[in-house]
Amino acid sequence: MQSLLTALNYLESESFLSAEEAGRLGHLPFGHLCRKLGEKFAFQGVYTLKQPESRLPTPVVAVFEARDEVEARKIHRLVWNQDFVPFILIQSPRTIRLFSGFQLDNAHDGEGIIAPLTDFSQIHEVLRGLHASEIDDGSVWALWGKHIKPDQRIDWHLLDSLNKLNFRLQNEGLASEVAHALIGRFVYLRYLLDRGFLSDRKLRKWNLIKQAVFSRDAKLSAFVQLNQKLDDATEGLNGSIFPFPASSIRAQYLKTVAAAFSGDDPETGQMALDFGVYDFSYIPIETLSVIYEQFLHEPAADGAQSRGRKQGAYYTPIPLVNYMLAEMDACKPLGPGIKILDPSCGSGVFLVQAYRLLIERAIRASERPALPPSELRSILQAQIFGVDRDPDACRIAEMSLLLTLLDYVSPPDLEGKEHKFHLPKLNNENIFEADFFDPQGTWEMSPRGGQGSDNFDWVVGNPPWKDLKNPPKDPADLHALNWMLHLNAPPTGGNQLAEAFVWKSREFLKPGGQASLVLPAMTLFKSESENFRKALFSEVEVETIVNYSNLCYVLFAGRANVPAMTLRFREPDANEVKAHDTIQTFAPFVINQEANRPVKANKQLDTWTITVNASEIQEIPRHEAQRGKALTWKVAMWGCQRDARLLETLSRRFSSLSKLEDDGLITLSQGLELRNPSKTKEKLEPLPEVVDELELLFDKLKGCGRIVHFPDHATRRVPESRGWVRKGRGKLPLAVSRPPHLIVDASRRFAVFSNQFIAVPPRKIGIASTHSKGSEILRALALILNSDYLLYHQFFESSEWGIQRSISTLQTLKRLPLPDLESVADQWANWHSEMEHRYEPGETLSATDQETINTMVFDALKLRPQERVQIQDFVSANLLMVQGKVERDAVCSPTEDKITTYLNTLRNQLDNFMANESHPASHHLTMTAEYASSMIEIVLREGPPAEPQIRAAEAGEAQALREAWSRLLDKQRQWIYFNRNLRIYRDGRLYLFKPMQAMHWTARQAILDADELIAEALDAGGGATNE
Repeated sequence: MQSLLTALNYLESESFLSAEEAGRLGHLPFGHLCRKLGEKFAFQGVYTLKQPESRLPTPVVAVFEARDEVEARKIHRLVWNQDFVPFILIQSPRTIRLFSGFQLDNAHDGEGIIAPLTDFSQIHEVLRGLHASEIDDGSVWALWGKHIKPDQRIDWHLLDSLNKLNFRLQNEGLASEVAHALIGRFVYLRYLLDRGFLSDRKLRKWNLIKQAVFSRDAKLSAFVQLNQKLDDATEGLNGSIFPFPASSIRAQYLKTVAAAFSGDDPETGQMALDFGVYDFSYIPIETLSVIYEQFLHEPAADGAQSRGRKQGAYYTPIPLVNYMLAEMDACKPLGPGIKILDPSCGSGVFLVQAYRLLIERAIRASERPALPPSELRSILQAQIFGVDRDPDACRIAEMSLLLTLLDYVSPPDLEGKEHKFHLPKLNNENIFEADFFDPQGTWEMSPRGGQGSDNFDWVVGNPPWKDLKNPPKDPADLHALNWMLHLNAPPTGGNQLAEAFVWKSREFLKPGGQASLVLPAMTLFKSESENFRKALFSEVEVETIVNYSNLCYVLFAGRANVPAMTLRFREPDANEVKAHDTIQTFAPFVINQEANRPVKANKQLDTWTITVNASEIQEIPRHEAQRGKALTWKVAMWGCQRDARLLETLSRRFSSLSKLEDDGLITLSQGLELRNPSKTKEKLEPLPEVVDELELLFDKLKGCGRIVHFPDHATRRVPESRGWVRKGRGKLPLAVSRPPHLIVDASRRFAVFSNQFIAVPPRKIGIASTHSKGSEILRALALILNSDYLLYHQFFESSEWGIQRSISTLQTLKRLPLPDLESVADQWANWHSEMEHRYEPGETLSATDQETINTMVFDALKLRPQERVQIQDFVSANLLMVQGKVERDAVCSPTEDKITTYLNTLRNQLDNFMANESHPASHHLTMTAEYASSMIEIVLREGPPAEPQIRAAEAGEAQALREAWSRLLDKQRQWIYFNRNLRIYRDGRLYLFKPMQAMHWTARQAILDADELIAEALDAGGGATNE
């Protein structure tokens, strides 16, 4: 084993934690899981990504020694059940095996990712990618990332098994709700059985035997008797989780479920051992929450909205929970006396993780191997509180907390020396079944809850995301709506319930207490929430906002794709001096999540960990946030201050598109919403002018780019049956359907000029003109609306683009600053007319014509060269990353031309900064690269500018640079994960480290890198590492 660890260079790395070191970690859930492994197996340690400061370490490779091949397979199965590490390396006397910690293939159990290694001299070759340096530089993911399959992780695998079982039960005639309850109850019983609470001696005490409930020969009478015992409060365990009427369960249903949990195929009933791979003593307790969430969100039989969606409940992924708690813990550490409230606790995932962290801290502080049960109970009763109006969720939260307590009790069945110990009653003492907004509810009226008022140090959770109507669709929302509509209630955007939770939570925070809540990301961007933003940033001390919009398709593991954000703030304390005048914001991009980025372009990989990259962190001045403007947060996520200044300058220098409308030169409107009177009860009026005219079919334009003419297959004639519109809704849409006109795509892919009548589709935009020079104006306008400038402006000004959907509204288009069209209309119209004759219907604009259009528009706007680069590179590179995309053009290695352009631009920017110095000097740049990363050495020397040097890593003249590279990164070896734009100063030289991905080598990025270097120079080196 020592030879293996030495060969992989783990023992020399600070990132490798021995079994003892990992077990001592107070970070959750790391230490507990590692100790459990060490109790049963020869666990050697785990190689991690060690995030800066106090953030959670991320496990990458767990290393074990096994007695034989049988134990190796058992280790793999149990670590897969734990669901915390992507790779498992197991050495047995004869072989070394590499397994995926996120995948278990029953058909080939024991084979692992690679063939068993029997010749130990081949370690370096066969285990390529697992060496410490290859984990540190990210190579491991390129080589082995394809084996990280989140859909094969324990929670998805178990849910798939449970869904098959659920389908079979319903086919046998069991009602859906009862099937859910029966399956959920069996999961709960298996937790109690596998974790030792339902021990043989406890079952004997209750006159039961295990086989009577947990085998293919399960007896209904024994099952009922066991549940009655669990329901008995004197036994100390609340058995009301997943309740169901006993009369609805027949023996055949019980046998089906018990047989499945004993290993029969959940679909066919044949022996398959599908459930046999599960060990509920290792499966994280949070999986109970996942199961509950799955059933909560199963669509209703009649196709109606699921119960979970009606409640506005969204699944909270464990990586997000751990990240939020770690951030809070870094600000105000958990410990004795710290009280925690989750105001919308659901099934308790935040509370379970926080409780475990409190226990781990208490064990470490006591210097004892374990805490007595009474102390575990005291921590739970005194420090953990939750509220939810869903009774099932409350029962699961209670059960999960009690199971967590039992994790630390020996013996866990509470017999023997602990027979007098009783588990605490949590219902309406710690977990309140109540509406958080009900002034007369059990929460508000309890001295341990609302009556205690501002006595919580932490408030954390994921409140419901719902825009409430008046009156509400769900009567259960009435308390919250009444609270929001109260005369003195703080503002919310569109009666968004999650925003109301922010304000309501403040009532329960101590002065100086902190809150961290998951909210819909659109809270930062939608216009309806502007007043909410103004009030929020003025009244509370917001410390951190994390915008997960770019992760929306991978963060929630396919269960939802709604963009999320987390808001962390402190309740003002009159006795404390305000610490910061800035708000830290962080917007992680899929493309920068090295361990989560898909191996292949245009693919998605569910998030299993969240890493914080320093290059994505920004500081927002508090006074800027208090303006409430959405652009502040759009620029923070996607742009830079140069973008904000350019957009502001353009809006100040030029009048907008709406000015043309105000002057009567054009008419703008969304399109026609044609109706068939036989298919609606709405009040309609006929629109005979559209009958037999062309209408545009946007579903036929999927995947098209900037086109000049619509393809023939994308239009059809309007039949008489659809020549109707809602009363009073036809005038403007009809006007913009008449020629000459432009039809503009909602995602701004194209703006097509036409001299034909074409009915503009609903939610698309038409622009028409009856002016004598209308055609010329529209043709000139078409060039602007097909330019990169249009995409750049609309992206930043749109509330949804880059956050939720890639669309922009009519109002956003009206705000577009325009050059003086009268001075260029004739010239541009002639060029457009000549250009359109070169294109067939549906043909995409050529790169040459696109460049010509961009140049014409940039010239008219009087943009400087840097501003043109700023726009064009953003459109060609940054926009490739919307919606978490990982395009090949963004992640491929940069060409030598790209690298040269980057280096020249960077040098020119830095030299221009020095232009006024008395002694002429220039910056000399030398770049060398290896597989996935590069280093640029920057030296200021007297004399004229010199051409940047690009040296191959293997070249002899690059040897000195390679040696400097190794020395400089001695303590920054994992920079690729945590600082993808690392800068180190040493001996009068600056070293800039960059990934070898095209997106980091644009001229725009060179300008931004130069800005940062100059800012650091003016700030005496703040921001880079000085050595």
